[in-house]
Amino acid sequence: MFRQSVFIAIAFLATGDFLTEAKVVSNLAVQDVVEADPTLPVTDKPSHRYQTCSYIGDPHLLPFSQPYTQYWCKKSGWELLLSNKYVTLYVLVDSSNTYYRIQDYMLIFPEPTSCTTGTSSNPVPCTGSSSPIITQTIGNTYIHFHNSQELIIKIDYEGGYKNFFIWQSPKLVDESCGVCVRWNCDQEGLWMTPNPVVPQLCQIYADSARAHAIGKVDERIIELSQTQCINDVQTTFDPKAAETALTLVLQDGLTNLFNGDESQQALLEKVQLVKQEAIKNAETKGRELLANSKLVCNDRKICLSFDASSAAETTVKAKKK
Repeated sequence: MFRQSVFIAIAFLATGDFLTEAKVVSNLAVQDVVEADPTLPVTDKPSHRYQTCSYIGDPHLLPFSQPYTQYWCKKSGWELLLSNKYVTLYVLVDSSNTYYRIQDYMLIFPEPTSCTTGTSSNPVPCTGSSSPIITQTIGNTYIHFHNSQELIIKIDYEGGYKNFFIWQSPKLVDESCGVCVRWNCDQEGLWMTPNPVVPQLCQIYADSARAHAIGKVDERIIELSQTQCINDVQTTFDPKAAETALTLVLQDGLTNLFNGDESQQALLEKVQLVKQEAIKNAETKGRELLANSKLVCNDRKICLSFDASSAAETTVKAKKK
């Protein structure tokens, strides 16, 4: 199945401008070898109906086997995020703006007839009587439910960032390969001393996420989201990068409810509604914080602002005159 997906991927990527076909073949061939044995020591793997993998922001990884350990994957190019008998997911990470960001993806459902979706082709995926996938679209979020397996893939477009949340049964995780199962990324910590305003902004988003969460959130996730938020906002000087950390907190509460009897579709609808309220609340308070703070700019003359970076650059030039 994995090799079949590779051939499908090559055909798909050859139509785009991201990479040459030769480079894609080379990368995927190497990936084929690397992912041959996905076994890793398990340190904090929960015994639940669902296990989750998150690949979010620029980008941060919380793998299936270590849901309370966060890794920062600073690699550009196509990566195999997940592959098993029922789904294959590739993501394209771009680093042309001095920081990393998920630019594109390709999602393949191979059975009963192969179907491919992604931002370069068609963000609305496979439907029809023969499709094993039920898709729920809520705003800029696409949620794919497998109708015979405990498999859910949620793709979020938030604040200019793409976020991937994957839920699978432990059995299916054991049958999978890809970055969600075996990775080569550094464990994340605060990589630099941030501007004092940045942690304050991230705290606002964390407080809003905690207040709006629909399920119990593990304090370890709050801490990881804060680290992620500070790194992302300090790197990009884009306060909307904090929305990804907020989403991570809400997803943790959701995952805990997934392991109960309530409908997953209903829970996902509910969390999407509270997420918009949480973001709105945090942005209002974030704007107040920045309005009451001295203009904060980095060495690239980009200022911390909820407005476009070009406007922020103009503000810097105006202040210099």
